[in-house]
Amino acid sequence: MNRNLFYSLIGIILCAAVLSGRAVSPTEREKKEVLTIGDKRRTYYQLQDTPLHYQLRGPMKLEIIARKAVPQKISGNNDYAFYLIIDGSDSVYISFSKKKSRSVTSPRHPGHAYTVSGSYLFSIPSGEHVATLAPADRKNNPILVRMLVKATPDIRSGSTFVTPITDQLPDHILVQDKIIRYFKLDGGSSMTLELEGPGRLEVISRLAFEDWMTNEEPYRLRLLRDELEIGTYFFTTEKSEQSAIEEEKSLVPGKWRSFDLELQTGRHQYTLQFLNEGKTVFVRCLKYSIDETKK
Repeated sequence: MNRNLFYSLIGIILCAAVLSGRAVSPTEREKKEVLTIGDKRRTYYQLQDTPLHYQLRGPMKLEIIARKAVPQKISGNNDYAFYLIIDGSDSVYISFSKKKSRSVTSPRHPGHAYTVSGSYLFSIPSGEHVATLAPADRKNNPILVRMLVKATPDIRSGSTFVTPITDQLPDHILVQDKIIRYFKLDGGSSMTLELEGPGRLEVISRLAFEDWMTNEEPYRLRLLRDELEIGTYFFTTEKSEQSAIEEEKSLVPGKWRSFDLELQTGRHQYTLQFLNEGKTVFVRCLKYSIDETKK
């Protein structure tokens, strides 16, 4: 192998390893608090009186891990919530109800206990963005948050086209000499899939452009597992002049945007919601098995 090519490949592999699971710090670094979780130490940031702001460059997939500080003697579930706001406009309300964890402590606050973590996924499109986490109740106990970049290793094998549990018929998007099946979602509507894990789900989406739209348009998709919200995905896209929608020639499909996630073991229902009223999106879902040899 060419030596320059060899070192380039090594660099790509190392870069992927560094990015996967890399923690992102807010500009309010003075809010830092280190938690001891078992035999590990993890840096979190306090979210209580004021928001936390994260300067991000997309495209990027991220995960928010959140715990609530609670009294040592408390029992039962503890409710907590906050807002995720992208670029000061698009907002998502995120809430959890978690029990106290016995394995989490803080050297800084030895009198506190902390809940089991809640996890929420989101993605941002290309360009510079500001993600803001804002407390939903500023009078409540602090929430400790940690934000991670999610880099997905390609260990997929063998895709299967997934249809919703309803009897919805697919539409067809023409891409050069190919005809590809998608399902149509109008703003505010949803579709539910029943899937069995383990495996991975890829959701490919194309926004439908109408005459009144600009050259570049934003849209959002939300995902629920067994009626529990697990993530929101923010996209921007532009027209794809090489594509057409067979059933609706007046609409121009946008360039495809996608996200994927790991399927939990067992049979679960996954619901995809399109959040933009007055717009239409076409989605295509593929389930992949896991190639154990690539792990």
